[in-house]
Amino acid sequence: IGVLSFDSPGSLWKRQRMRPLCNATGSGAVLKFVLATGTEPADAAQGDIVQFEVANNNRVLGTYLLTNRWFKWALAQPGFTHIARADDDAVFDAGAVAHELGKLRGPVVFGPLGEWYMWDRASWSPSCFAYGSGRAEASERFANTTLAANASAVLPRSVVECIGEKRSGPFPYAKGPLVAYSRDVAAAIVPKLDAEEAEATRVHSTTEFHVDRYSVLRPPRHSLHPRKYIMYDDVYYSALVYEELCGKPLTLL
Repeated sequence: IGVLSFDSPGSLWKRQRMRPLCNATGSGAVLKFVLATGTEPADAAQGDIVQFEVANNNRVLGTYLLTNRWFKWALAQPGFTHIARADDDAVFDAGAVAHELGKLRGPVVFGPLGEWYMWDRASWSPSCFAYGSGRAEASERFANTTLAANASAVLPRSVVECIGEKRSGPFPYAKGPLVAYSRDVAAAIVPKLDAEEAEATRVHSTTEFHVDRYSVLRPPRHSLHPRKYIMYDDVYYSALVYEELCGKPLTLL
C-alpha cells in the first residue's frame, strides 16, 4: 500500500499516527509512504518511505505523477498479489483489506465504488459524473435525436460533457482513500501510464488556449482551463481499467 504523502510537519504527524493504526505489520500487507525527492523526511529512518523524482510536484500534477511512479516501482517488486494507493488523511485496517483480497482470484479492483464518470482526453479530466451509466446513455440518445433533426443545433453543456470521440466510459470508479488493484490489473494499466504521461502533463501545463471538458476553448487564466484543475489519478486509472478490461472478467469489491 503506497500512501501519498508530503515532507511537511502536518504530513509527518499523519504518518506517525498511521503506522500503528493501519495494522500493516505482520498482516499480509506492507505500508509504504510515497514522497517526492528533494529533502530527507524527518522520519526517514523508519524505513517505510520511498521517494521518487517528479518533474511537476504542484497541486495539479504532483499526486498523479507520484502515483504513476509508485505503481511502476511496486509492480517491479516480487511477491505481491495486489498493489494499492491511499491518502495520508485516511485510516484503514490493512490486515482486513489483505484478508478480503486474499479470498478472490482473477482481476480485482477494491475501493469505494458507486460513482460513475467518463474520461475526457481532450482536457485530461473527468466528465459526465453520475451514479450509473444512465446519464451518458441518455445524453447520447438526446444528441443523436437532436442533431438528426437539426445538424447545427447547440447542445446543452450537460449533454456535451457526456459525448465525443475523445471520451471513454462511462465506468464506475474506485475513489480515494484506499484503492487496490490485483497485480494483473496493475500490469494491464502501467504500460499506458508511460505512453500517456507526457501528453497529460503537457495539457495540464500548457499556457496556450485549450478546450475544457465542455469542448469550449478557454484562455489559460480561466478557471476551467486544464492547467487550473487537478489531474485526478483515481478517475484516470479507472478509465484505463475500463479501456483495458471492458468485456473481460473483473471483480469490483
